[in-house]
This record gives sequence, C-alpha cells and structure tokens, in this order.
Amino acid sequence: MQIFKKLRHILPSLMLLAAVGAFAFAQSRQDTFIIAQGGDPRSLSPFSSTAQQEKNISNQVVERLLNFGYGGEGYIPMLATNWEYVGDDTIRLTLREGVTFTNGEAFNAETAKWSLDQMMVAPPYATFVALLDRIEVVDNHTVDVIAKEPTPELLMMNALALGSFMYPPAYTQEVGILEGFAAHPIGTGPYMFNEWVKDDRIVLDANPNFWGGAPAFQRLIFRPIPEAAARVAALEAGDIDFTIDVPLDAFERLENNLPGHHVDARPEQPPCQRRSPPRSTARRGP
Repeated sequence: MQIFKKLRHILPSLMLLAAVGAFAFAQSRQDTFIIAQGGDPRSLSPFSSTAQQEKNISNQVVERLLNFGYGGEGYIPMLATNWEYVGDDTIRLTLREGVTFTNGEAFNAETAKWSLDQMMVAPPYATFVALLDRIEVVDNHTVDVIAKEPTPELLMMNALALGSFMYPPAYTQEVGILEGFAAHPIGTGPYMFNEWVKDDRIVLDANPNFWGGAPAFQRLIFRPIPEAAARVAALEAGDIDFTIDVPLDAFERLENNLPGHHVDARPEQPPCQRRSPPRSTARRGP
C-alpha cells in the first residue's frame, strides 16, 4: 500500500482518469514517477480545453477551488475549504488561507474572482458556466458565486468542479493565459513546471511549499506514447510506472504474468462529464 500513500497528491487528478477509465501501474523508482499517455498536450493552460490528457498534467500545477469526489460522489475541497448555498442563486466559498503561487503571488479572494472571471469567458467551458452571472468578493478569503437566476446548487457546484482553476493574475496577464501560460504554467499545486520537450516529455518537480505537504515523489515525468501496445511494453520493461488506455487484450497478460502490476477499470464518471467509453490504466507496483 506504500505506493498509494506516495500517490496521495497525484491521484486526485490522475485518478479522475479512473473516472473516465481504467488503469494499471507499477513499482515506481524512488523519487520519480513516469506516466505515459497517448499524446503530447497542445497546451498546459487549463482554460484552453477540457481534454482529459491535458488536464492530467496541468492539474498537478494549477489547482481548482474544488474537485469532483471519486466516483462522482460529492466534492473534494481544494483551494476552497468550505461552501454553502446562501440564496437560491448564490454559493459562498471560503478560501484556503496562507497559500501562495510558486512565483510568490498571494492566493486570496481577489485572485479567485479574477480566475473565475476568466473561467466564465473561456470558450471550452461556455456550456458549463452559462448559468453563472458574476463573482463578488465578500472579504479577503470569501467569494460569492452568483447565478443568473435561481439555480440548483448541484449545477453551480458542477460548474465550479469542472472549471474553477486558479491562476496567478500578474504573471498570467504578463505572459497571456493561452500563450505564455500554456507553455509554462504557474500554480499552487503539488508540482511545479520544469521543462517541456515537445513530443518527448514534460517534467514537473515537487513543490516543497505545497499547502498539502511536500509530495513524496520529487519528480513527475509525462511521456507521450501514441501506440497502446507500446505503452504496455514500456510498463512491462519498467520504463514507465503508470499508463492509461490499456488494451483489453493486455489485461490478463499483465495481471497473470506480472504480479507486481495493478490493472483496473473504472467506467464511472463525475456528474456532467462528457460521456466516453470505459478506459483502462495500468501501473507497476504492489
């Protein structure tokens, strides 16, 4: 079970792979965890698209206020620690205190308002956030999210769980939210951007000042491997530690021939997430 303890900061976003699919992974190296996906991302700015394989990377750096619970059950507090429905059109969010972006910018209500304003005009999220009207700052660590009309709490919470990514305003405005930020993201998450070698690897280093505690793995490496069979072969060879989209015909081989591997399939999805066929992922390990 030690591998799961080490993955505690990676899983909230990677295991939403599990919300759209299945997985297998292996015994990792001591300080580095290598993840294979089917392609290289187009952007590391979360507001550029809703593509899950891009989110699997950017979510390690850029956090949301809250996230879907595993299996679509409830919500996980991230940069918001509490929320309450204070009117038939308003959710009040209490923000986590003492958090800073890795470039030193403070995370507070003004930051949250600015980021949520960007969410509300991001084309990939237009369908999800169309019900929202505006964001109001209550105090330094509280914001109100207000809908256009009386709206069920579930719909408002789902919009926030999908798109409430927090950006450092000064840096983002300087480099461009879909330009410089897309190539070099900065956030509050457990990992910090290191390098992106196109079509080869994206390297993230542990954030030693992460509010949730320093991650156990010092480095994450995401590798694009387009062919599913090649990803499975890399897992078996020990070249990677985790892969998604495992072919069904590889399940039995991995489970029977390599007992150190774990293969899982989890077709459940968070509410309102785009429907897709069940996916498989694989990891090496106990």
